[in-house]
Amino acid sequence: MKLATKTICGLILASGFAFTAHAQQLTAEEGLKQLKVNIENSQANKKDYEKNLEIVKGNLDEITKAKASINKNRDGINKAKSDNKLALTTLTNNENDVKKAIDEEKKLTLAEEAKIKELEETVIKLRANIEKRNQTQLQLKGQLDKITSEKTQWTERDRQTKEQETELLNQQKKISTLESTWQAKKKGYEAEIQRWDKEANKHQKFYDNYANLAK
Repeated sequence: MKLATKTICGLILASGFAFTAHAQQLTAEEGLKQLKVNIENSQANKKDYEKNLEIVKGNLDEITKAKASINKNRDGINKAKSDNKLALTTLTNNENDVKKAIDEEKKLTLAEEAKIKELEETVIKLRANIEKRNQTQLQLKGQLDKITSEKTQWTERDRQTKEQETELLNQQKKISTLESTWQAKKKGYEAEIQRWDKEANKHQKFYDNYANLAK
């Protein structure tokens, strides 16, 4: 609206100048009137331009504020870009670290899988050995049962032998006791025989002596 007013006022001002060029054809009173109109129009145009100037100044102030806001936003954007760059750098480093860690875990996994395979093969061998050992244990158990049976028989024989030994010892004790008794009797009898032999000899001598005296 202000720009349109400016255009209209410009046309009026131009017509005023045209009027001045033809002022000689008008009367003095009409000329004064026209000049007064021109003055009023000029003043009106001035006011319009002043209003337009205030509007322009206001717009410039708004532009200045907008530029300040843009600069502020640009500072924020620059800071955001810096933060983003730092964050992306950090994340890239973290990403590389994680990738390295993943690669390392893959290597460890492959190594452990190889170890598992080796262990599985070892387990298979061990299970085969266990099966053989179980068979061996069964054979040994058979031998053990046989040995146990034989041991039981020999234990019984040993018991019987000990009983026989005990019986033999008892018999030996009885025989020893009897032997001691009979040895004692033997000694007694032998002593008596000697004693009575002496007595007999003594009496024989007495007899022989008396017999000789009787002759």
